[in-house]
Amino acid sequence: MKEITHSFGVETDWVDHMVQQLDGEVVNGRFIVPREVYTGSHYVTSVSPHITVMLADMTYQQDVCYKLRNRNHDFVGIYFNLNEGESLHILGETARPMGRWKFNLAILDSALDVDYSVKAGTKTFNLSLFVRKSFLKEYLTRSHIFTDVLDHLFDDAYNTIVRYDRMDNHAWQVIHDLQRRDPNAISFDVFLQASVYFLLASCIDQGLNRDVLIQKVDNTDIKAILAAQSYLLEQLENPFPGISVLAKDANMSETKFKRLYLKVTGMSPSSFFMDNKLTLARELLEDPQYTIAEVAHRLDFADPSHLTSLFKNRFGILPKEYSNLL
Repeated sequence: MKEITHSFGVETDWVDHMVQQLDGEVVNGRFIVPREVYTGSHYVTSVSPHITVMLADMTYQQDVCYKLRNRNHDFVGIYFNLNEGESLHILGETARPMGRWKFNLAILDSALDVDYSVKAGTKTFNLSLFVRKSFLKEYLTRSHIFTDVLDHLFDDAYNTIVRYDRMDNHAWQVIHDLQRRDPNAISFDVFLQASVYFLLASCIDQGLNRDVLIQKVDNTDIKAILAAQSYLLEQLENPFPGISVLAKDANMSETKFKRLYLKVTGMSPSSFFMDNKLTLARELLEDPQYTIAEVAHRLDFADPSHLTSLFKNRFGILPKEYSNLL
C-alpha cells in the first residue's frame, strides 16, 4: 500500500508536497499523477480567501492510504464522498466505511488526525471543502445561528468538531449534477464555485436540524461512538438494542454515552437508528421486487401502516407515492 502523509488547508501551500508523494506534479491546480496510482481528475482551487475546494473523480489502480496531519488548525474540513468500492476513514483504531451507500458526509475539525484508506479498483467522487473557522463564525453570527454556543463552537480549547452523517437530498443532487459536468469545460470553474456555496449552505441547514453540543472529545471517545454507530447500522433489520446495551459496550455511563453520541451525530441513538432504518426502507422501495409489506417485515416495523406513518413524517411522501415516482 502506498502511504501519503500530508496536510490540507485553506491556503494551498500543501498541494505540491502532497502531489510529490504521489510521484506527480501540479499543472494549473490539477494533479498529474502516474496512471499506475490512479486515473481521472484531481483538482484544487481557491473559491475565496476563506474557502478552498478539492475535487477528486478517479479510479484507483493501487491501494493508497492518506495520513492527514494538518499543520494549521484554523479550518473545518467538509467531505462529501460518493465512492463506489472500499474506502475507510480511520480515527485512532476505528475505521468508518465511507461511500455512496454508507456515510457520505464527514465534518471534521482540522485538529483531528485522520487516515483515509482506498483500495485498488475503487471509483471515487469526492468533494472536499476547507473552510476557515473565522469565516464560519462570522457568517453564523450575522445569521443569528447557534448564538448560544457560538463563542466556543470553533474554539479548540472547548470544542472538537466531528460529525459523520449522510448528505441531504439537495446536496446529493448538486453532487450528481457536478459529476455529470466536463471538468475541462470553460464553465466548469463557475459551476464548481456555485456548487461549493450551495453545499456549504446545505450543511448549515442540515446542522440546524441537529443538536449542537460543545465538548472536547478524545480519540478513545470517538472510537467508542463510531463503533456504536457501526453496530446500530448493522442492526437496522432488528429492534433498537437499547441505551443500556450500547453504553455498556462503549464502557460509559448511559448519561455520558448519550451526550457523546449527540455530539458526534447530532442525534440521539434512537433517532439515529430510526432515521437510518427509514433511509434503508426508502432505498429498498427503489427496487421494484420489494412491496411495502415486505420492507416493513424485513426492517422489523410493527406492520406496513407503522412504516407508512413514519415514512410520511420523515420524507413528506407516502411509500406508495414514492415508489410510483421511480
